[in-house]
Amino acid sequence: MKKKLGNILIFILIIGLTIGYGIYKDDQSKVTVNKIYTMEFQEQALSDLENEKGNGNYTLQNMFMKYNPFSTNTQSMYVYFNTDKDAKITYTISCSDYADFTATAYQAKEFQKEHEFQLIGLIPDCTNTITITATYKDGTSQSVSTNYTMKSLLGDEDIQLEQVSGSKQDLGNGLFIMQSKNTRDFSHEMN
Repeated sequence: MKKKLGNILIFILIIGLTIGYGIYKDDQSKVTVNKIYTMEFQEQALSDLENEKGNGNYTLQNMFMKYNPFSTNTQSMYVYFNTDKDAKITYTISCSDYADFTATAYQAKEFQKEHEFQLIGLIPDCTNTITITATYKDGTSQSVSTNYTMKSLLGDEDIQLEQVSGSKQDLGNGLFIMQSKNTRDFSHEMN
């Protein structure tokens, strides 16, 4: 009887520790997420990025690339380089078993010599082939490819979503917000 009671107490202790660890772990991720979206964190991330980038002579053939330096987009990469002539930059991300993703780099001007942008659309658990193309005003272009193997994400959501119903409305460079139904409606305050 004492042995059975002891085993039950050990079982309860193990369950309690497991639940406690889960709560602790969850609290730690909330702290991290809450910390990421502070000015202090973002200013430090920018400072670290600028220090790492330094004054290097980055070109299309020798780009500075840094995975998710601001910790805000897990499927992105910061890219920086210069071209001798004004160029428009596009990129394509290819990964086996997924459709290619092509986008135009979002920059201050369509054609420019200094290129600094966030590349989006990396695929987790896959070797991503990133092809960056500089197209010049005279119509000529140059392309460079590099590989980046991305690790797993924390969740188990689908990597690419398919539209199953509704309209095919353009979302405008992928800049949009999704909001939970359980949050306060601020739309009247934005007018």
